[in-house]
Amino acid sequence: MKFYCLSDTHGGPPPASLGYMSGQVILHAGDFYNEGSPKAHFGWDEVLAKNDILMVRGNHDCVDTPLLDGHDLSLGLARAGDVWVVGLGWCGQEYNQLPPEAVMTKRVMALLQACSQAMSDGDRSVLVTHYLPTGPHFKNWEGWEFKCINSLIEAIAPLAVIAGHRHGLAGKTFQQDDAMIVFPGPKGGWLETYEDGAKWKA
Repeated sequence: MKFYCLSDTHGGPPPASLGYMSGQVILHAGDFYNEGSPKAHFGWDEVLAKNDILMVRGNHDCVDTPLLDGHDLSLGLARAGDVWVVGLGWCGQEYNQLPPEAVMTKRVMALLQACSQAMSDGDRSVLVTHYLPTGPHFKNWEGWEFKCINSLIEAIAPLAVIAGHRHGLAGKTFQQDDAMIVFPGPKGGWLETYEDGAKWKA
């Protein structure tokens, strides 16, 4: 299965390459909007008319729009081909709010319950999350990285983790606890999943 993945577009235009795509599944790891404004670059209309998008909310996505209502996977999962896409997102009342560990832990527990009801042993998945696990590659800033996300990754063993929020990591990948963590950023790139792994190409 191939996915085009991106994050943190903040109301800006889609990558030029998306304008030529049709029939693709796009994964967006949050902050589609900027500072809670419901406006996004008009170029997304054509992209969304020809492709399917699954997205999670980031802290800037504290707004209700038809796009978010119809494609929001912030606390759920969806089947895409032979892979489950598991989504973890969150936003508060204001764009500058970040979730405490206790709030995110409750969301992770609810998501694990949903996964246990829908997924069977051996099912493959991709995790899309605006927020990050803790780890040696990150700074462990409060409200940015979460121990409970490490537990989620351990429980569902995703082929890849598509993450956002940390703009400085855009375009980078990390290997952590047998999971490939990808920060696609606003330019994005392709994730291709296989039986036993995944490959990223920016």
